Formats: sequence, C-alpha cells, structure tokens
Amino acid sequence: MMGDDPRLNALDDNLRELLTGWFDIGLLSLERITWRAPAALLEKLAAYEAVHRVRSWQDLKNWLDSDRQF
Repeated sequence: MMGDDPRLNALDDNLRELLTGWFDIGLLSLERITWRAPAALLEKLAAYEAVHRVRSWQDLKNWLDSDRQF
C-alpha cells in the first residue's frame, strides 16, 4: 500500500513497531464495567452499543446488573 518508496517503507516499519508496542496483549487489562463506572464511560457505552439499544439510564443500569451473564 505504501508503494516502493524506501522512505515510506521505513516509516511503515517504524509505525508497525510503535503500534505493536502500544497494543501488546501483555499491556491490556480487562475490567468489568459496572453501574459505578464514571458517567462519561457509561454514556459512551450507551451511545456505541450496537446490539441492544439503550433507551434510558434505568435500561443501562438493568443491563449492567450483576446477575447478567455474558
């Protein structure tokens, strides 16, 4: 995609190394999102939820309830 320009190939290599380091699986942490999460995070979750439309805060609270299984 970068073509045959050696300067672009070097840039491609540098970006690949940088992004590989940033998104290394060892640096990721998985945390359960609960109703106690910051409101900004809950708003984004509601806005970007693609499968279940979130219609209200109560709807979101029920969806995040601890008895839910995934």
